[in-house]
Amino acid sequence: NMVQVTQDVISGKPFDTVLLNMRQRHGDAFRIYVPSLFGEVIVLMGLQANQFVFTEQDKNLDQALGGVVGTAVSGKKTMGTKERKSTESGKIFDKASADFFANKKALARATQIFVDSAEDFCDQMEQELKPAENVFEKLWTYVVQTNADMLYGNGENAGRIVCNTIDSINKEGLFSSQVRQAGEDLRKVLNERYDDRKNHPEKYLGEDSLFEEFFLLSKGQADEDMLQGLQQFMLTLQLAANGNQLVTIRWLMSHVYGDPAILDGVRREVAELLQTKRCGIRDLKLDDLLSLNLTNACITEAVRLHSDIPSKLTLRSAEIPMEFGAYKIPQGATIFLYADAVHKDEKYFPDAASFCP
Repeated sequence: NMVQVTQDVISGKPFDTVLLNMRQRHGDAFRIYVPSLFGEVIVLMGLQANQFVFTEQDKNLDQALGGVVGTAVSGKKTMGTKERKSTESGKIFDKASADFFANKKALARATQIFVDSAEDFCDQMEQELKPAENVFEKLWTYVVQTNADMLYGNGENAGRIVCNTIDSINKEGLFSSQVRQAGEDLRKVLNERYDDRKNHPEKYLGEDSLFEEFFLLSKGQADEDMLQGLQQFMLTLQLAANGNQLVTIRWLMSHVYGDPAILDGVRREVAELLQTKRCGIRDLKLDDLLSLNLTNACITEAVRLHSDIPSKLTLRSAEIPMEFGAYKIPQGATIFLYADAVHKDEKYFPDAASFCP
């Protein structure tokens, strides 16, 4: 009922409320129409819907967000993930991605990038941060730049542009002129760097970045369409990673520092681990961090309450015909799963709106 949806939107109700009101009127599965981007979309909500998408049908569902990001940054309709996979360039992207994430040397380098960035940020917090400065403004640029270094190699320029892109999305919306300009800036930088790799390959020997994997697989012969596809592919990866990391870390810190009892518990847990290990906090390994039960419960609770990408933009494309209950979903249809319908449900999480690690 688009009249009621429009009334909800015009009256200024939050995005979550609009969707939950639609669920109340139409149940756990209903159709909407999103012109230009997706056309007909099947909206799914509830515990069974979450299990259907993430567990039962995951292998038969493809990402549907790439085309949206590509359209936003280029100003024209671009291929979605499924369409891209059928092209020669798409096969190169997929192989580059698979090779990169299976490359132990590359992952070791990525891990070191994250460790170095975290230590650098901690040093700034301790030595340079002034009371009036916003810690989150510094934090999110570190996260974006760190991801850029991992994906793009020497990512100073690319990281700065991706920072501008995300900032523009937050302030102006996905389809703003600022986002399109940032996309154009990123395209220019990627093209220049691709050409530099052709002209000076010795500078990038052993770099172990996703960009380098793409360059080697394309044999230095990528055309304009392939380079635009790379831009879309990389930016989609960045937006997904940054959306999850930034939102989660910001709210995690806000909740933990806002509750003296939780803050005391986290500090006590870390202090006990350091005493047991007889080491400093920067000597801890990943397995040590995973043993911090309260700290990890705080992280997952921040994800449940606030993580934007899984809850707000879980968009998939059906690669085969499927059914949800008695509801038929045709091949090629776009599915929008609203996972927060479960995350905020008092039936599963009593006192669901509060931070309860």
